[in-house]
Amino acid sequence: MLEDLLERLATHQIHAPSSTLSIGSRWTESLDEHQLIVNHVRERDSAKASELIQDHVATAKALRLKMFASLMY
Repeated sequence: MLEDLLERLATHQIHAPSSTLSIGSRWTESLDEHQLIVNHVRERDSAKASELIQDHVATAKALRLKMFASLMY
């Protein structure tokens, strides 16, 4: 499973060499989001953890789409 993940990440890096974490203060924001998710998992609050994960992924997706759009123009 780890090998598969690493292969997919390597492929992703070929197609999108810039990280969404390089935009503004996204690195710090992302770390904060991950910490909140971990906190809610520890508290066994799966509903809130799930909500936070969905928000985190949606933010990353929106940033990635903006990055792709800026490459096209």
